[in-house]
Amino acid sequence: MDLPTPVSPTTPGEMLINGYRHVCRPAGKSFHKGIFYGDSPFDYSYSRVLCELSLLIVITRTIQLILKPLKQPRVVSEIIGGIIIGPSVMGRNKTFATTVFPEKGVPILETLMVVGMMYFLFITAVKMDTSMIWAEKKSVVISLYGVFLSSVTIMAIGLLLRNKLDKSYASSIKNLGALAASVSMTAFPVLHPILSELKLLNSDVGRLAMSTAMIGDVAGYHALIIFDAIRHDHIMSMTTLWYLLSVFGLMALIGCVLRPAALWIIRQTPESKQVDEFYINCILLAVLVLGFLSDMIGAPAVYGAMMFGLAIPDGPPLGSALVDRSEAVIMELLLPFMYAFIGVNTDIFSLTDWSTLRPFILIVVLGYFAKFLGTVLPSLYFDTPIRDAISLGLTMSLRGQAELSTIRHWLNWKMVNTPYFTVMMLATVFVTAVATPLLKVLQKSAKPYIISKRRTVQHRQSNTEVRIVACVHNEGNVPALINLLEASHSKENPISVYALHLVELIGRASPMFIAHDKRNRCSRYAPSNAIVSAFKIYERTSGDHGTIHMYTTVSPYETMYQDICRLALETKASLLLVPFHNGQKVASRQLQSAYHVVRMMNSRILTRAPCSVGIFVDRGRSNLVSSSSNRKLYRVAILFMGGADSREALAYASRMAGKLTVTLSVARFFAIDNMVDDKMDRKLDDEVVAKFKGKHLLNIHVGYREWVVTDGEETISAIRAMNDEKYDLWIVGKHQGINPTLLEGLVEWSENLELGIIGDLLSSPDFGGKASVLIVQQQVLRSTSMFKGFETP
Repeated sequence: MDLPTPVSPTTPGEMLINGYRHVCRPAGKSFHKGIFYGDSPFDYSYSRVLCELSLLIVITRTIQLILKPLKQPRVVSEIIGGIIIGPSVMGRNKTFATTVFPEKGVPILETLMVVGMMYFLFITAVKMDTSMIWAEKKSVVISLYGVFLSSVTIMAIGLLLRNKLDKSYASSIKNLGALAASVSMTAFPVLHPILSELKLLNSDVGRLAMSTAMIGDVAGYHALIIFDAIRHDHIMSMTTLWYLLSVFGLMALIGCVLRPAALWIIRQTPESKQVDEFYINCILLAVLVLGFLSDMIGAPAVYGAMMFGLAIPDGPPLGSALVDRSEAVIMELLLPFMYAFIGVNTDIFSLTDWSTLRPFILIVVLGYFAKFLGTVLPSLYFDTPIRDAISLGLTMSLRGQAELSTIRHWLNWKMVNTPYFTVMMLATVFVTAVATPLLKVLQKSAKPYIISKRRTVQHRQSNTEVRIVACVHNEGNVPALINLLEASHSKENPISVYALHLVELIGRASPMFIAHDKRNRCSRYAPSNAIVSAFKIYERTSGDHGTIHMYTTVSPYETMYQDICRLALETKASLLLVPFHNGQKVASRQLQSAYHVVRMMNSRILTRAPCSVGIFVDRGRSNLVSSSSNRKLYRVAILFMGGADSREALAYASRMAGKLTVTLSVARFFAIDNMVDDKMDRKLDDEVVAKFKGKHLLNIHVGYREWVVTDGEETISAIRAMNDEKYDLWIVGKHQGINPTLLEGLVEWSENLELGIIGDLLSSPDFGGKASVLIVQQQVLRSTSMFKGFETP
């Protein structure tokens, strides 16, 4: 065994053991009496750690507010905050450095950092959908080509400039390999929070980037293990073999013991129930044990935690429970220690020897550029639009927490020195800070869902199929919606329904869009099974007059409208039906929050839909519609207030009137003396009503009446009088073209603007009755120029 060798006689307790620097300090005080007894809180580890954490959080949040107008992601402000508290800025003050971040506190800081990174990578891996890793050939090719081109570039340029690099760094080609690994790989844990902040998870670029990053992530961490094995070889010939065997044993423990245990926990959890707290605690404890085992065999401590996260099924019930109960503590309290440790080891003032720094910076810059090209070129090969290809290249260039962890790993093994470490930290900040706003600009300048053709029910030819996208949140939405669809088709007026199950993204990172008509593993999604079965039963009973195509989207509510509008665009739908989430029936604060998010989603759909939109309010009546004689009639009332929305509502109701089991009552409202009527709208209204009356002249199940009113109060009185007739469904246009006299005095009473004034009245509990309500908005044609400043909210 090598004897300790003093490093410097002026530094007591400092020595080299086996080539590694060790610092011995007196044991700290164990009991803090308080400042009134002359004790300094900075002499005690726990007080100092609390101060460090508080200081870092305050600084990073302040920087985040300052950088918010520049569209910078959170990780940029956190890295900058870490650099500020280090020797580059505040650490230049010796008093601050020795008091708040003394050298004796670095081991504690590093320990907390490793724990934070372990849990961060674990919880991120839990969110990953491993089925996406090899699901698409395009993702595999783009990922591997990007890694290959950047790695080859760095190795080639590095070997050419090897003589100009720092001698200690250039002495081993493994150091260049470590640099290539750090630059070429884009980590999934980095992309997800940034794309989530930019609200691009549902976009084509976001989906492709996530699956591409997953492939690179899994391959990268296994490459890191192999790289570590090669690094061990210079110490002992058998070390590499034992190291690899230990890693395989660790993976076997995770795959053969812990994953079956996780699946057992899921089976033990009743449907719609929370996972027991005991199981959650056991899993979080297992993360620490796996970190210990990984570190014990010489692998990165985060490796076991990440592999364990991949072994746990994402989504509810287990994955979402782990995320819900631990993510906030991990992100807000544990992860900041990583930025503090990175900042303490980053020293801008160490950048003095530019003769060796210039070639290193050139290698890093060319490596990032090769990574960008290595993503763009194969994307173009797969016929990706050039805007999306560039966006994907920028996305795959983003850096963050995972790269910081990898670079720290190289620093601990002395594979990079402080100046080179600082360059890589600054490069991480610069690349992410530049790529993010560029990505935002490229994506917001896109013009989604813009079409120049009419896609409405009114403008469809009679006796032709109408395509409808029908959305449901849960099984409770299905019966009333099927009633509506059953009443909407007949032999002369068939419909094709694209039913979309809306599932909030919880406990997983990647959005999913599932086509259940496809006969493959990905088309089977357990939470949608009951809904799929209900719609398939409806399809069988409706004969050839109603066909069903089932889909499921799993995404954040904030961006779910993108999937809905995209489906309506691709299927050339004439009507998009979305359920209304009635917040008045909601008690808990959590469900109230969900209600507001769903309302916001509906508002975005109304603004951006490429077709007409119907908001369906289910008020509890479930009168099944059938052609059988023993079924009661489905009674529908339409309030025709005038304008484009009312014309669209009448066109939809006209198709329903062809059903033998549907009775339809049309009530047309006029303002007295036709005050303030728009002449063009009035002319179009008269034409549509005349056509409707002519078409259903001999239909005994269709009634027509007219009301003349002077203000909103008389309008409400007329509607209440009709309510005594016990309808099953009200249909009303939202607001386009309604004579303001009909609504006079009602605006201030409206609570849900997305329903329109009359729709909100009909949906209110104060109105009485249990009839469902369908509020119709006709497609709003938009010119391309309207979207020059388009920004995804």
